[in-house]
Amino acid sequence: MRIPIVKVGNSRGIRFPKAVIEQCQLGREVNLEVKNQTVIISPSVSPRSGWEEAFEKMARKGEESIVGEDITNEWDEQEWEWK
Repeated sequence: MRIPIVKVGNSRGIRFPKAVIEQCQLGREVNLEVKNQTVIISPSVSPRSGWEEAFEKMARKGEESIVGEDITNEWDEQEWEWK
């Protein structure tokens, strides 16, 4: 697919067809990366995406602790104090 580069103020931009946006599941922001003269555009994902659904699922199951909360190691068992 060939699409034109258009002028946007002092910059340039491209317009994605709606079908491409839907197929790639692009939102209001994207990640842009350049490798070997190739532009890679990928969906931008929030670092906390999916947390709300996970907490709702925990609540439905009656789970109140975070997975791994009870995991300890040697460092945890040693005596230490805050300074």
